[in-house]
Amino acid sequence: MNLDCFGSNYIGIRGDCITDAPSSGLFINDLAGVSLKLAAKLADEETLKGSELLRRIEGQAIRDVWSEVKSKLAQHYELSKSIEQMQTGRYIYDQPTIYLPFQAGDVGVVVDKTDCDDYTAIRINSVTIRANSTQTNKTLTITDGCTVKTYSFNIAACQPVKINTNFTAQTGRVIVTVDATDLELENNSTFVDCGCRNGCSCSRGGCLSVRGWDGIKEVGQSYGFILNASCVCDDSLFACALQDDMAGLVQLKMGVLLMQDLLTTKRANFMVKNSTDDAKSMLMLWIGGIDNASGVQFKGEYWGKLAEVVRSIRHTFQGIRSKCVSCGQIKIQSSIP
Repeated sequence: MNLDCFGSNYIGIRGDCITDAPSSGLFINDLAGVSLKLAAKLADEETLKGSELLRRIEGQAIRDVWSEVKSKLAQHYELSKSIEQMQTGRYIYDQPTIYLPFQAGDVGVVVDKTDCDDYTAIRINSVTIRANSTQTNKTLTITDGCTVKTYSFNIAACQPVKINTNFTAQTGRVIVTVDATDLELENNSTFVDCGCRNGCSCSRGGCLSVRGWDGIKEVGQSYGFILNASCVCDDSLFACALQDDMAGLVQLKMGVLLMQDLLTTKRANFMVKNSTDDAKSMLMLWIGGIDNASGVQFKGEYWGKLAEVVRSIRHTFQGIRSKCVSCGQIKIQSSIP
């Protein structure tokens, strides 16, 4: 789950060296009981400054809040797995196999997202390669222009090798290649065999297109590659669209995580020891619990805000036009954990 869209200054820290206003407009140390000084006292030997501890907590808070929002949505809305699945390239076994000569450089396939849906993404599930060569420690490279991932594999002559990749792109184009300098790759075509979901059509109006890639341009054959790809709904993009709604929740969750850290830390200093009662009080206020003195059950501010955010999502989604959301009874297609 990629939530980089929240940035590195989503919830601000007063007293930190960052002078830019936080994107949410909120500061963690505006919460009662939370201070940069307290975070500094909690910082362990791996954390140089209290602000770094708070940034670490911020990342965890964003992930936790989005998981809790999704969990609430799952109680009311149907969650699916994919919009479209595609397999490109095929091996022909009923006639002699033709292999390509060695080629200097990287060749393979290129996958493009052909729709204008802001909430779908390309996922490369696996890549199968066949060549008339036996090689060890070969490298498959996948890039979306932002991220580059490599996968090591061994290949035996004339035997297909399958490489599980599970690569989800951040952009609308993915290039999958291997260095063919020492590989006689099979001369297969970019024939597409696809299984669609939710009424889509891979051949007409589908989400993905695949072509061969000779290292410079698109071509009509896929160099011994069989590509299993999906057009998936990236639910982290929904989280990005809900940043404004989630800001108050993330701020509170950061406070919760900091106070829980205070109560479980092994660091013994004066400030930490004298803050435990305040931490328990703040946790009671934020996430609730049973008051030991009165026996009264408190719900907690956080859970009330969470319910409000989930209710507001229906209004947010009214302006979204996506295969990942069906109007009326909202349905979120989700396949990225």
